[in-house]
Amino acid sequence: MILAMTSAALLSAAAVAPADADPDWRVVTASVNDRQMMLQWVDRGSIARPDANIRTAWTYFVTMSDAIHARAQFDCAARRWEIDRISVEFPDGTVTEVPGSSGWKDVPYDRPIGRVLDFVCSGGTSATDLELAIAEGTPVAASREVLQQYAERAVARRENARRETQAETREGKPRAQQPQARNATAG
Repeated sequence: MILAMTSAALLSAAAVAPADADPDWRVVTASVNDRQMMLQWVDRGSIARPDANIRTAWTYFVTMSDAIHARAQFDCAARRWEIDRISVEFPDGTVTEVPGSSGWKDVPYDRPIGRVLDFVCSGGTSATDLELAIAEGTPVAASREVLQQYAERAVARRENARRETQAETREGKPRAQQPQARNATAG
């Protein structure tokens, strides 16, 4: 009984930890998913080729609300993928392991996962959307910092637009007429 529990615990730990002791995390693409920005990472050092068409790699899909750490398999010839080892990390530090496999799913060319497939199938040599790499640790903290900066910029842009709209309303001038009025007083 103890041996079975120990074996299960070891298998579980192996399911969420990449085999490579020195990961080389690269942001492959950034996308918006369910109104959240997501950074999609691949550990370039973990890319393996078990047969002619299949590649495996450790991945992270990080938003402000969670981070999915998974070992994914990519069928490069058929453009499909599956996840077979998954853990979900929440900002409070809670980690939930998800047993089983996602099953094979087709990868459309125009989706962010298509960029991930292309990167993994190239052996980690194809271009990425962002020049951001993590040599030590996981990409979760770095991702959240980048995502927080984007969120703050978006809030600032919305606030500036709101202020401009309020100013236009007070002045009684539609936005399109303001530049003309400024030019008339400047000349």
